[in-house]
Amino acid sequence: MTRKYLLFFTIIILLYGTGCWDLQEIGDKAVTTSIGLDLEEGSKLRFSSLFISPTLPGETTGALPSKPTLTVTSDYSGAMAARRILLSLSRIPEYAHIRSIIICDDLIKNNLPLAVDFLTRNRNFSPKTTLMVSVGSHPEEILALANNTDRILKQLVTVSEFQLGIYVPVSVNDFIYRLLTPGIEPTVPQITVEAAKPGNKTASAGDKTEDPSGDIKKLVLRGTAVFKLNKKIGELNEYESRGFRWLNSRSKTGGLLLIKSPFNPDAYTALEILRFSSNTKPMVYGNKIKMQIKIDARLTLDENSSGMETITPASLKKMEQTANQEISRQVSSCIRKSQNLNSDILGWGLLLLQCQPYTWKQVKGNWNDTFPMVEYDIKTETSIISTSLSK
Repeated sequence: MTRKYLLFFTIIILLYGTGCWDLQEIGDKAVTTSIGLDLEEGSKLRFSSLFISPTLPGETTGALPSKPTLTVTSDYSGAMAARRILLSLSRIPEYAHIRSIIICDDLIKNNLPLAVDFLTRNRNFSPKTTLMVSVGSHPEEILALANNTDRILKQLVTVSEFQLGIYVPVSVNDFIYRLLTPGIEPTVPQITVEAAKPGNKTASAGDKTEDPSGDIKKLVLRGTAVFKLNKKIGELNEYESRGFRWLNSRSKTGGLLLIKSPFNPDAYTALEILRFSSNTKPMVYGNKIKMQIKIDARLTLDENSSGMETITPASLKKMEQTANQEISRQVSSCIRKSQNLNSDILGWGLLLLQCQPYTWKQVKGNWNDTFPMVEYDIKTETSIISTSLSK
């Protein structure tokens, strides 16, 4: 008899337990593609959101797709500021498809924990979302410039790294990990709005727009924000950001290396980076800590304006030596800046913990005094393995 009752209740539970109890129709959603976080007067968090209304399968409107909608709200709580959108929005925001998050420079300088708490506690944000810092412009200005699609926000850093070899993309997960892990500090690429020069045809239609005053504006990456503990303390310029990329990029391919021609002081040679590897090893000599940095790069000759008609093995060797020196200069400029700012964005403390745990135990208490004095040695080896200019 007991088995019959058990079977009966099992069937009832299965009947009521099937199906999507929390089903929400896609037509009731507003898909958010990018958000911005800013600081208002009175310590309020200003929340800007760029979202689109999805089209149902088979639905045709007979008109062009509508542009993304930008909404701006504010409150003392990030969660409340985000929910205030519902006061003017009839659809439920969907944050799982966010491609980029922009944090204002003013917020990270004055109240970064407010933004970090909001990002880490919200389960709807993907940890792989790209993170950027807005300088000289508010996040809502940047989102407003992305008038047709936020493709430029999603791809701006990744395409720049692959084509130019400058800025390293940073996800929310990367930023939080570096922020909370002893022995390493975070960095984030910076973005701003600039006025395009008259007659500038380089920017694509999706990268620039015209405001009511008639000025042409565009989005531009400008430097890398450097953090220490819970605030921004400085930044790397473009040249120093190149050096940072050699040591910290996950993508080990792509980019250009521009060197002065070893044959003509007024000419330059552009080398494309096919692939590279870098390794930093801490060495301890008594009370002295020294970082051994080794970089190997495979390059191809992309452009040569020195006037040489024939590229010989001897001339390639000179180009490789010049490339070695230029890479070392880029890396040294990044190391000097990080030591001057006393921010271990290179993760040398974490390397000590992993490779020399006893030494790290001794110096971690006064790492702020030790890090700026750590010596380093850079060894670079490059090989130009392809050129269409040699005979």
